Amino acid sequence: AGHARRAIDAVLAAGIDPGVLVNINVPILDDGAQPLGMKVVPLNTSPMNDRFDLVEDPDGTVHYHAKDSMSFSAMGSGTDVDTLFARYITLTPLHYEQTDADVLRKMQSRIG
Repeated sequence: AGHARRAIDAVLAAGIDPGVLVNINVPILDDGAQPLGMKVVPLNTSPMNDRFDLVEDPDGTVHYHAKDSMSFSAMGSGTDVDTLFARYITLTPLHYEQTDADVLRKMQSRIG
């Protein structure tokens, strides 16, 4: 929680433009070590190799739980995933407007 708070404080001190959100990842360091620092990095766009365990409750209800480990098809050098696994806190600015403005205008002119 303390690491996340420091990351949030750093983002707020730097300022955030309207329409931007920041993805913050803190590495899990089971060995008691501290993160090596904080880096602003791009998002890894490679898909995860998701693995799930089927769990059945005594009443017969079935759940799927994500396995403990994370792996990706590829970890681009210097991306959030690569940097997180290198033991750094990662900050990735994201723009949540996903409309393709160029295609939107083309479609509007063609369709109405």
